Amino acid sequence: MLCVRDLTTGCSISVASIAFWNDFLLMVEAVIDRAVARKMGAKVLIQVVGWAFAEQGQIVEAQVWWNHSPLGHLTYGISRPDVKAHFRGRCRIDGVGYVGQVEIRNVAEGFDSFNLKLVFTTSSSFRVELCREVTIEDGSSPPLDLGIPSSQPVGTGNAGEHLMSHVGMNEKLAPPNFFILGAGKCGTTSLYHALKQHPQIHLSAIKEPSFFTSGFQVVSNPMQYFRLFPEMEGKTRYGEASHAYFSSFETAPVLRQLFPEARFLLILRNPVHRAHSLFQHMKRHGHETLAAFELALEEEELRFADPLFRRNCPQYFWNYMYVRSSRYDLQLENYLHHFPAGQFFVLTLGEWSSDPVHWQREIFAFLGVDPSIRVSTEPQNQAAYLSVLRKETKAMLAERFSGVRERVETRIGRVMQHWDS
Repeated sequence: MLCVRDLTTGCSISVASIAFWNDFLLMVEAVIDRAVARKMGAKVLIQVVGWAFAEQGQIVEAQVWWNHSPLGHLTYGISRPDVKAHFRGRCRIDGVGYVGQVEIRNVAEGFDSFNLKLVFTTSSSFRVELCREVTIEDGSSPPLDLGIPSSQPVGTGNAGEHLMSHVGMNEKLAPPNFFILGAGKCGTTSLYHALKQHPQIHLSAIKEPSFFTSGFQVVSNPMQYFRLFPEMEGKTRYGEASHAYFSSFETAPVLRQLFPEARFLLILRNPVHRAHSLFQHMKRHGHETLAAFELALEEEELRFADPLFRRNCPQYFWNYMYVRSSRYDLQLENYLHHFPAGQFFVLTLGEWSSDPVHWQREIFAFLGVDPSIRVSTEPQNQAAYLSVLRKETKAMLAERFSGVRERVETRIGRVMQHWDS
């Protein structure tokens, strides 16, 4: 089960599950719009409304489960014009809505909440589970109308780009098994181009698809994303380099559910220099409207707390968080909640630049490919600075980033060299 993002307004819960089956990429999306439980004497009445559909095949069974046992079936196939309009043809059938009402009998005293689980089964026997904790309400009030929910917005984003194409029976895909996480403006582009030369490594033609982030997907169509990784003779490592995955706190649990054995590469530098370099990059490409780095630093708190800015900023939100997105220690800690430390290889830009032959050998060994291969390590994506970092600003940032290096070193178990290069 892969929880990607909320696709509806309110407190709905969504799930998108992806699997490979007979050379086809299968995907099921499902949402709980409403789930209410009311205690009626010694039983609990559960009412649930939502929608679900499969990209290939169709959903043939929808059940409600509780305590490892099915409680009953949902009525599936109800028209949901709001969902149909949102996906603009992606649903191949009109009836994607479901409604259901089931009972839990002989409820014990003090029983005030439970985990509801919906299980959807497709025509190819592909199953998806959608879970939600439900609080039991006072049964004295009238039960809710169990009709079809009124049309409501299903969400925002590039829904129109979600049109799905089919995978041919002769086209085999190899899901990614390693990621260059970032950090942005620390040499990820140079690392990407170097690793791409290894004959056993395939890196996506689109360097930063950013598929597993919301609000900044360069590639938003699931099939288009997985087609970036065609199975190729001699290739054993398939990867991509989306720096947004490191700063996005929603991405790690998604990758853990889909690719639990994945390996991760991180290249870092002094966060003071990195924050300033990111500002220069945003100015250079016209994404930052503030004239000076110091103004952007002052504005960061207001931007972070402003939901309108988060929703309407013209580029990736975390790229405006010059300080927050440079807190490598917090971002790495987030990933280590979901993956063991042994699946991460961390080095500094200075280390890579000072001895690229040594570090490419170490990286190739970490990835399990031939470490004797030599590749070109010419720097990429370099640009002249538009302004000089002021001494006062540098000192202020150094204080704000105090301890970041030491905390990262503790987590990776080694002292990093050339931090300031």
